[in-house]
Amino acid sequence: MDALRTLHRKPDVLKVIVAAGIVSASMTGTGLVVPVIANQFWGARMAEIGSMMGIARSVVQILFTPAFGRWSDRVPRKWAFVLMGISSWLPMWPFLILGGSEATLWLSASLSVVAGAFASTAIGYALITDLTEVEERTGIFAVGAP
Repeated sequence: MDALRTLHRKPDVLKVIVAAGIVSASMTGTGLVVPVIANQFWGARMAEIGSMMGIARSVVQILFTPAFGRWSDRVPRKWAFVLMGISSWLPMWPFLILGGSEATLWLSASLSVVAGAFASTAIGYALITDLTEVEERTGIFAVGAP
């Protein structure tokens, strides 16, 4: 009940939770569509190329997440959260615009690496922290730590 009272008092928290759900749902397209297309064009090398792209994305995250975090401290966190959401959709746009081809697949993989710079879920947690008091956070997220 504490969670419902908090969500009623602070509707921005509900907006953040819904936005996080939408971002997560957007990843479903990437998880369902891209592997089928990747198998079609990369075949036996799909795991190798996918691993290389995953490593590249991780390196980009390691290098750029601190800068993105500092930037999100200077601007309203909502804008950082929006940028994170938009960047999570970047890998799907080439398929929506250009259709399925090997060039589109490479463009999508490259955009996934670029999107790694903004893929910090800490932005969502920071936004929740900005919008709620410690007592409200424990009520909503069922965690004991402040």
